[in-house]
Amino acid sequence: MTFQSTTSTPKQYFVLADSHGRFVPRLTTTPTHQIIIQSISGLKWIDDDQHHLSAFHLLQTYPIFSHLASATAVMFLIGSNSLRKFSASIALNEIQHIISNLRQQHLHLAKKDSIGIVTTFPCFKFSYIFPTPALIQHNINIFNEQLYFLATNLNFRIVDFAIQPYHLSIDQLHIDNYYSNLVSNNIFNYFDRLISTSIPADQQVSRRSNDALMRRNRRRHLRLAEKQACFYICKTVNPSWTLEIIKTYLQQNQIPFAKLSTIRNNQLRIRFNNLHTLQVTGSRLPTNFFSFENFSQVLSA
Repeated sequence: MTFQSTTSTPKQYFVLADSHGRFVPRLTTTPTHQIIIQSISGLKWIDDDQHHLSAFHLLQTYPIFSHLASATAVMFLIGSNSLRKFSASIALNEIQHIISNLRQQHLHLAKKDSIGIVTTFPCFKFSYIFPTPALIQHNINIFNEQLYFLATNLNFRIVDFAIQPYHLSIDQLHIDNYYSNLVSNNIFNYFDRLISTSIPADQQVSRRSNDALMRRNRRRHLRLAEKQACFYICKTVNPSWTLEIIKTYLQQNQIPFAKLSTIRNNQLRIRFNNLHTLQVTGSRLPTNFFSFENFSQVLSA
């Protein structure tokens, strides 16, 4: 923990998760806060037939209602089960209904930082509704992209754990045991950030040495590099283009890239910081984006 508040009563945070949260301790206590995790296998946003697997219905029941009443912020790690059964638009409407109801019953959860929703992890375990891995993953991609717009409209946080297909177990639904720490680490890091940004500057006390800060920054850079290595598109580049001209051209076209690879065999990898940026930007980069004709136009401009 980087900072410590002078507040005597620890803040409480609550996470409602499906089976992806099964490896996270149910209760984590520090001098500054408590994190309570409730993980329910098979949990969906709304399930009118099985209320014990429906987040909407469970939010009205004890002890979850009590946790919400005491929580400074709430995180929802739900999605895979809903998106294997329902379209992205239905799941998004369910979230809108849940957040509206949640804030009516718990007025203290009105701020943006009060609610965080984790983007849905990759999933290739097809279902009756989505009978191929490609179809279900397409549904998840649409959901994650539209979730950002919903977050803007309803004023809540999006939390991206950067889970990749190779993190999945053989069932193509759950996280492999080898990578199980990714979920707990992301949860703890998210609430750590919330706490550090909520403490006034004059109450923050640095407890890290310079060496510790350097190690932390190196870890952050490594994590960012790992994420960028996963989010990229590959484009064919005419030999006339150089990296400097490409960078300028991308900036002129307002393409929010993170990093460019070296050009090898007329192929260029354009890396992005997250899946959302990659998905939104991909449609703006046609196959002939780095053609000789476009290069000539750049020179003549």
